[in-house]
Amino acid sequence: MGNQSNNARSVYDQIKQKYPNKTVSQSYLRLDKNVQAVTGNGWTWDVIQGQGTPNTSERRLAQPDVFVATAVTMFIMKAGSSTTATNDDIAKAVPNTYINSILYSGLGEAANLQNLYNGALQLKVNNNVLFPAIDTRRFYRVPTSQKGILGGTGGVVVNADGYDSTFYSYFGLTPTLEISGANTNEFSISLPASLALAGTSTTNFAILYFAGWLVQGGSQWNSGR
Repeated sequence: MGNQSNNARSVYDQIKQKYPNKTVSQSYLRLDKNVQAVTGNGWTWDVIQGQGTPNTSERRLAQPDVFVATAVTMFIMKAGSSTTATNDDIAKAVPNTYINSILYSGLGEAANLQNLYNGALQLKVNNNVLFPAIDTRRFYRVPTSQKGILGGTGGVVVNADGYDSTFYSYFGLTPTLEISGANTNEFSISLPASLALAGTSTTNFAILYFAGWLVQGGSQWNSGR
């Protein structure tokens, strides 16, 4: 824990040196992708506020700001009771670190969703491919405690999947990734097959999460920098 704290302080000090007059604070980005009707072998997540129609659970980057990502993960999530989940449905849903066949129970659904975890995440900024291929399998974490009926117990029910640590499925980014609201940020996934990823009477999402540091007013788009 001490090493993590020291590393966080080191990153903070580097950011403050680069942006001495800006407020720097720990934060996150959450980018949701509705995969209900996805066709083909991948997609790109919207990153900036105002792109597309974001869910209220998302946390996009504002154009005047910079976000320095130190870690990334991808969750799968099932929301609602129809194929058009509302923002209220999404707010109640739990991001998952693995594909529990009890939850993702449609015909072939759990098997098809493994496609997400056999792909590659690419992080590109202004046509510079900074991370060409982060294998998405490294985000897959099956917890010790899993939702379902506990075997050999006569029907004891586990009501929810476990989450074994704070950054359970996160992958640390070395070097860190600087995301500016003034840049063209393309974060995409390529998949090995074109498979249906839809939920049955529900809506499935792939969620890209970044942990790191927010620099308020740090982008070149902000003329006051």
